[in-house]
This record gives sequence, structure tokens and C-alpha cells, in this order.
Amino acid sequence: MSVNDRTRISSLIYKIEEKISFFTDNPVISLFVIGVIALGIRVLFFEPEIPIRQDANAYFWYAMDMSILKYFPVSAHANDGWPMVLSGIFSIFNFSTYLDYTILQRITTMIISVVTIIPIYYLARKFFQPSYALVGAALFVFEPHIIQNSLLGLTEPLYIILGISAFSLFLSENKKLMYCSFGIIAFSTLVRAEGIILFGILAILFFVFNKRNKKIISKFFIAIFIFIIIFGSMTAIKANANNDGLESTSALNIVRWAANPITGNEEIKTDVVVNGIETLSKRIAQSMIPYFALFVPFGLILLLRDENKNKLLIIVSIVIYLIALVRMLSIVSDLRLMLILYPLFAILSLYTIQYLTQKLELKKIFLVLIIGGCLILSFYFLYSDNNSEYEKEVIVFANYMVDNVEVSNNFYPESGLVYGAWVSSNLNFPSLSYSVEYSGPELLDYVKNSYDYLEKEAESVEEYIILSREQGLTHLVVDGTDKRSSYFNDLFYNEKKYSYLTKEFDSTKQGYKQYKVKVFKIDYRDFDSTLRK
Repeated sequence: MSVNDRTRISSLIYKIEEKISFFTDNPVISLFVIGVIALGIRVLFFEPEIPIRQDANAYFWYAMDMSILKYFPVSAHANDGWPMVLSGIFSIFNFSTYLDYTILQRITTMIISVVTIIPIYYLARKFFQPSYALVGAALFVFEPHIIQNSLLGLTEPLYIILGISAFSLFLSENKKLMYCSFGIIAFSTLVRAEGIILFGILAILFFVFNKRNKKIISKFFIAIFIFIIIFGSMTAIKANANNDGLESTSALNIVRWAANPITGNEEIKTDVVVNGIETLSKRIAQSMIPYFALFVPFGLILLLRDENKNKLLIIVSIVIYLIALVRMLSIVSDLRLMLILYPLFAILSLYTIQYLTQKLELKKIFLVLIIGGCLILSFYFLYSDNNSEYEKEVIVFANYMVDNVEVSNNFYPESGLVYGAWVSSNLNFPSLSYSVEYSGPELLDYVKNSYDYLEKEAESVEEYIILSREQGLTHLVVDGTDKRSSYFNDLFYNEKKYSYLTKEFDSTKQGYKQYKVKVFKIDYRDFDSTLRK
């Protein structure tokens, strides 16, 4: 390569560096570009024909009732914040189908997830220069678990944006904004009961950051008052609507979450802690994939060496929330509980990225390359984990269930689409939840008059049928996956052993490519004669 060619390439590189400087000097434009790309990714992986499931359906009906009635409806659901926001959005539109409203619900969470880059940017600015803060916002919004969650219509996007906004305001030099953070945390606690942990974190940090202030107690009471006014008012309204005291509110939900089953003998406590730590370890490892694992561990070391007093927010938040997660994950092992920590993982990552790039002459080019590399890793993860064709076949099967099955075993998570299939084909909207009488397939979970899981209590197909017979069991649905009991998998692979079961559906024979499932109808006369032998 000639000297002139090298000069031209060098000149081009420096021009690119200057162009990038335009974006770092104009964070509003940069955040807009990052947001557009992030929304585009979400749209790319959005499957509008796939209905929402379980929890999302509960929020949907709560919001639908509220949008029609214009007041708090009677509901056993404790997390009121997300349905309140969603009901306001539903009231603007006038759709006639269930699917249209659920698409709106999911689009809303997608937008909220993308807009979260704004408070994350301002939080990161408390620690880093604008160019690094922009990288932090990108690392969060391009994270594949965050992208996947934003497509589900659940509470996490709203919970995260509220929590991170509160943290950002708490670190503001404007003390009035610091008080506002407690109001935001109050609303986040209405969105998810775990918001009370964020309140505890801010309460501790309030004393740490204001320990030299002689009026600290009176100021803290102001913060507490703001929290109580917002949280208490909404709790009182909900309790009055249901006329059940605090039974259906977040307040009682918090108490139950904190107490049960920690209170008890030492053996129970030990089991809870061991199970929680084991699950937490797995979820932390899972949450680091695909790119946080490259940055977070070393970033944590650099954070501890940082002299910025704001680092206490990151340290205290992670420590307290991880301790609380031991309790939460001992009951529910869902990765969703970890998502509130992702903005903090992004900031920890910035410590590593700053360490690697701060002495480079072409620092901004390398920052863009890091964002591009993370974006590629995210795409690879999302495409590898994408099962849209499988989901579409599950929807087709769910419609078969609606038309042909009365009562069957629950085959979660695939069974979660059965309700959506029934609603889509049987209801016109807007409709109130209490005016809807579900007539679709009943999916059995528990032994009659108990909370013991049928599938765990039984040790064979025969025992399952005996335990379920009084509840009207007519069919068995088996798919041979590791999510099912061994005896159901034996039925899937050795159906000829079960003479009292008549196969009515086999997805392979129906042309399904991804979802392998069989449906058997129970002949109780043959079953009884088999047992007598």
C-alpha cells in the first residue's frame, strides 16, 4: 500500500470520528436514532397473530373493564398500575376484536421499553461522559431478553422505566426532584409489589447521601409522606372498590410476599434460601448472555474502585435486590424478576468499556463498533431463540382444542394460547370481563378441593385419570417434551400400551412441522375394565 493510500485511509477514519462526534455532541439526535433502531428490531420480531397469555390476559381484562366503567372494577389482581395506564390507552380506541386490543397492549410495552433509554441515559450521565452514557442506553435497549419481554404486554417495561426514572431523579442536584423520586417509586410499587424494595433502597440512600444534614429526619418524613399519599390513596380506592379490606391490594401482597413461607421452622427457611440461591445463580448466568458477561464482571471491580459517591446507588441497589431475589426466586423462577437490574448491568458494562477505550485516539469509532458488535450478538440470540413457526402451529392446535375438547390436562406453556384462541373466535369487543362466560376447554391443574398439582401427585397415566375423573376429564394432551411427567411421555411414545385411550389427533399426520402433539380421548368403560384386571 502506497503512502498516499495510507494517508487517504487515515484521513477517512478521522473524518468518520468527526462525524460520530456530531452525534455524541447532540444526545437528543443520538437517542432518537438508537430508539428508532430498537423499535425496528422489536417490530421485526413482533408476531401480531400470536395472542397474549396468562398474566398479560389478566392485565388486559382489568384494563378493559376500567376503560369501559371509568372506575376501579372489582378485581382480585393486586398490581393495579399497569392496567390503569393501559385502560387510558384502550379508552382512546374502539376496536371490535380481542386481537386488535392485545396488539395495542403489546405495542404499548414495546414503546415504553424503547423510551426507557431516556432515563437510562440521564442515570448513566451521573457516572460517565455523554458518549459513554449513549452506549449504556444502547446496551440496555438492544438486550435480547429486554426485547423479548417488551413483546409480551406485561408489567416489566413500565416497572423498569419508573424505577430507573426514580433513581435518576434521586441523584439530581435539585432536591425537589429527589422528592419526586419517592412519588415515582410509589407508583412503581402499584405496578409491581417488588417496587417496595426500590423504596427501601432509596430510603437507605437518602440517609447515606444526607447524613450531614441536620434536618434529615424532617426531610425524610416528607419523602415518606409523598410515598404514602400516592401508594395509600390508590390502595384505599382499590380496597373500597372490592369491599374486601386490603385483600386484593398491593399492600397485602407485599406483606404476604415478605412473610410466607420464611416464617416457620429452620428447615423450611434453609430450603427456601438454598433453592433461592441456586435459582438466582442460574438466572444471573442466563441474564449475562449474550454480551453482559463480557463487561459486567470486570465492571463490578472497577465500580468498587470508583471514587464517585453515586456508585453507592449501584452497589446498594444490586446487593439489596439480589438478596430479595433469593426470596422471590425460591417461589417463582422467572427471569422477569431480574429485568429491573438490566439498566444497572448496562452501567457496570460502561466501566469496562471506558477502561478499554478511554486512552484510544479514535475512541468514538470503537464505541460505535462495540454497539454494533452487541447488536449483532443480540440479533444472533433472538434469531436462535425465535420460535414463531412453532408458536403459529400451537395457535392452530389451540383452535382445535376449542372446537373438540371439553376437559384435559394442562400442558403449559402451550396451553396458555387456548384461552386467547377461544376469546378471538367467540367475543366481540369492547366487553366487560364479568359478562363473559368462558365455554372453552377446561385445563386441569389441581387435585379436586386442594392446591396439589395433579401431574405431580400422580405416578402413572391411570393415577392421573383417577385423580381427575371427578372433574370431568375427557382427554389427555401429550407432546413428549421434558416439561411433562415421564408417564405422559411414555403415552406419547408408546400409545399402544393404553387400550382405553383413543387417539383423536396427531399433529404429525396433520402436517405440523414444529409442534409434535397428540390428543387421546378416554374410554372410561374400557378404563374401568382394565383396572379390574
